[in-house]
Amino acid sequence: MKIKDLTPAQALKALDKDPEHCPYCGSDMEGEGVDIQDDSKKAQQECTCMNCSASFYINYKYSDADFINGPEIDDDEEEDDGG
Repeated sequence: MKIKDLTPAQALKALDKDPEHCPYCGSDMEGEGVDIQDDSKKAQQECTCMNCSASFYINYKYSDADFINGPEIDDDEEEDDGG
């Protein structure tokens, strides 16, 4: 396994080009759950390389949302709507 000696800026550039693979060795990475930051419209995810054990946070910023389903409303709740 060949490990690249990268600065953080170089690692970020490599990750931007290929976000599915480790910027240091090119192997697959595993991501933890996404941690949504309170009131900041940001989130971060810890990622770890399965080969060289490098780890880092990927930071996300809220820009848009695609709604999949609306909430489920019981018939009783609709009647208690004040109407």
